[in-house]
Amino acid sequence: MVDLSPVYSEIIILLFAAGLPAIYYLTRSEKALSIVSLIGIIGAMIPLFIFYIGGSEAIVFAGGLLRLDAFAVAFKLIFLMVALYVTIASIRYVQGERHLAEYYSLILLATLGMMIVASSLDLITLFVGLELASLSSYALVGFRKADKRGIEAATKYFIIGALSSAISLYGISLIYGITGSTMFEDIGVALTTVGGMDPAILLAIGLLIAGFGFKVAIVPFHMWAPDVYEGAPTTITSLLASSSKKMGFVALFKIFLIGLIAVKADWDVVVAVIAVLTMTVGNLVAISQTSIKRMLAYSSIAQAGYILIVLPIGTEYALAGGIFHIITHAFMKGGAFIIVAALSTVALGESLADYKGLGKRSPFLAFSMSVLLLSLAGIPP
Repeated sequence: MVDLSPVYSEIIILLFAAGLPAIYYLTRSEKALSIVSLIGIIGAMIPLFIFYIGGSEAIVFAGGLLRLDAFAVAFKLIFLMVALYVTIASIRYVQGERHLAEYYSLILLATLGMMIVASSLDLITLFVGLELASLSSYALVGFRKADKRGIEAATKYFIIGALSSAISLYGISLIYGITGSTMFEDIGVALTTVGGMDPAILLAIGLLIAGFGFKVAIVPFHMWAPDVYEGAPTTITSLLASSSKKMGFVALFKIFLIGLIAVKADWDVVVAVIAVLTMTVGNLVAISQTSIKRMLAYSSIAQAGYILIVLPIGTEYALAGGIFHIITHAFMKGGAFIIVAALSTVALGESLADYKGLGKRSPFLAFSMSVLLLSLAGIPP
């Protein structure tokens, strides 16, 4: 008998994602869709909380391709919590829109892909999870077919995403050709016998940095992010900034701190330089923006630089700090985009000038936005 307990959360998400179109067909109720989605997300959290609270030991399953441990559980809970607040915010934001069953299903499928990445022990499994999340995200960005900005953003996101996937896959194939394995730990062991500055390894590392660099929007692979964040429905922008980018960093942590750690000297300086450039460019360009969504997008690029610096440092304390930054950024930046979405439902524009006098019109939202933005600057709370 196959023990499915390690993937209970994924099974729940998959079943609810598949069932939402049928529920809408039977009920024709937008409210039913959102409620069922929320039930599915909360239901998927329960096995993870039980595993975490119970202090269970790590479980390796699916032939060694997946592992449920504290790291995986933490990120799965982050992805599910983001999906939860995005779904709650969407109830009002997409009210009256067409294809809502598909909208909520795609949010669940994107979350499922991210959860697979969090558990992956293998490059191919990681890539499959990444693509499931990415394909769902492409469709969500272009959800509003009548919105020209949204369609343009979805097209750009799809083209760049497909290109980055191809580059990543080429890098993965080179790693497999060199080491004979796609398992992170086996790759790490195999590379201990490879001499430094090996041309094939350097090419593979360069391709992986470029491919995943597009996914997490680090300089110089960041140009798509402001346009996509601005053109996408704001609730989906929140999902991209809070979950999708964090999924990319989970992948980078696994690849570089497990698989490629033996050749760290070949990539640490390059990654450190990219991290510093990302911090600098993101913050400087954000200053000149007049659109709140573009400003937050460039801020997200800068924050990606802060997280990326974990890789060249590579210590346990650095990884712990990076994970903590990921958690806080997921909720603070996601929360900021949710407030933008909430304000757009009362016909407030997305220009910074439109936010003048917000403290008088909506004191609670103004205060909340202030707290969220201050937290991104490292100011308590």
